[in-house]
Amino acid sequence: MPCIIFCVKNKIFSKLNIAILFCSTVFVILLNVSRLKLTGNIFPFPGNQFYNFGLGPILLKDVEILKLNHLSQLPDAFWFLISTIGLLNMTAIVDISCILINDIIKKKNTDDSKKIIFLCLFFTIIFLLYFTLMIAVCTFDRYLIFLIPIVVFILLISLNNFSVNLRKNIFIPMLIVFSTICFSIAATHDYLALNRTRWNAINYILKTEKVSRCEIDGGLEYNAWYCYKYSFNPVKNKSYWWVENDKYIISCGEIKDYAFYKVFTYKKIIPYGKAYLYVLKKENKKVIN
Repeated sequence: MPCIIFCVKNKIFSKLNIAILFCSTVFVILLNVSRLKLTGNIFPFPGNQFYNFGLGPILLKDVEILKLNHLSQLPDAFWFLISTIGLLNMTAIVDISCILINDIIKKKNTDDSKKIIFLCLFFTIIFLLYFTLMIAVCTFDRYLIFLIPIVVFILLISLNNFSVNLRKNIFIPMLIVFSTICFSIAATHDYLALNRTRWNAINYILKTEKVSRCEIDGGLEYNAWYCYKYSFNPVKNKSYWWVENDKYIISCGEIKDYAFYKVFTYKKIIPYGKAYLYVLKKENKKVIN
């Protein structure tokens, strides 16, 4: 998307098209503000996407169930801005496709131009229908992969039709792409490091305390693998992922009625430094009559 914006900016920001882009931008911002007020979700697709300052989700009781602020956080305003930029990218794809079709129509009406117009219209309609269906239901970011070939097609046709000099316009798009790649690698590293540490913590409990696997709330992945029961009914004040006995909890921080039993450290890139994962043990409270 950055490649399209910067490479065809002369066409996009002509007097003929600036009004369309302005109206689309205002509409998308108003749409995002309205969606935020109605749903409370900063991102259009609540689910397994960005987990504030990294990738997620982190399916541990303190973070996922209790919503405790135990992880590095960026302000909601930042993620609202990112969300708005994403929606503007979607709008820009449609706008550029329309500009492309209009530009081709003005040229000689050859068989090749008719084919390009048909393909642009076809892909634009598919893009809008697919995206509308995604917004209508709870979905995941991985479903956007289907749209990548459509965006690539529009990019290639735009670059070819608008006779773009890539050498003069490629720096900023490539900088954005490179930054995205760096963030993805760093965030993936942090997510995998946390989960490796989580399993090390679980194995430590099993070896030292000799407890049953299902006496540990180790997060959804752990309990779903070892403690799944078809007839399970969630227990009050316990995690919904097949937890019946939570004598031990793997956590990113403190939880009420639990004492710190063991701490594990791991290295993070975002933000750079040490991070901690804790084994918590339920405190035995004596009732005095």
